[in-house]
Amino acid sequence: MGQRGRVGPTTMHTMQTTYLDDAVGAGCDVRSGVRVRRLEISGGAVRRVVCDSGEEVRADRVVVCAGAVQTPALLQRSGLTRGFGRGLSVHPTIKVMARFAGPVTDPAKVPAYQVKEFAPD
Repeated sequence: MGQRGRVGPTTMHTMQTTYLDDAVGAGCDVRSGVRVRRLEISGGAVRRVVCDSGEEVRADRVVVCAGAVQTPALLQRSGLTRGFGRGLSVHPTIKVMARFAGPVTDPAKVPAYQVKEFAPD
């Protein structure tokens, strides 16, 4: 997984090269591709994660990383209604892909461009 020891302090890091290695090293169970139906909350904390597969996972701590749309949706499905997701603004985007002669593996060397022609004033 991570390459944190091999990159400089000013390099842009991904979650995979920063927090995930530390979390797994501390005993965290990281699951991807799992659809969560709801979180069961008791005493102000998540006590159980209920998956669409029917599996129920108990944990002392739960970190939800489902993105800007699905995180608030999960919190709302779980009964948390403190305005989660109400401030969401969806920005239209387009993805352009290219084929290169060799591998491009350094995210710092892949430029990103932003077009604000149609953005509100």
